[in-house]
Amino acid sequence: MPHITVEMLPGRSEETKKKITAELSRTLAEFAAVSEDAISVTIKDVTKEEWKQMVYNRFMSDESTLYQKPGY
Repeated sequence: MPHITVEMLPGRSEETKKKITAELSRTLAEFAAVSEDAISVTIKDVTKEEWKQMVYNRFMSDESTLYQKPGY
């Protein structure tokens, strides 16, 4: 049962979040050979002020699970 967590800066509409969810689910289902019904997706808005502490420091602390580093 794959789960995708997306953390991003605020500002996307609910419609955009639904489109992101659909595309991520479709792609994961294809490449992981699972049904889209088995996938869950969480999208969390994180302010720019909170980003480094809440997101960046966490994913950079365990680079063994980081498959794409940001270019910033």
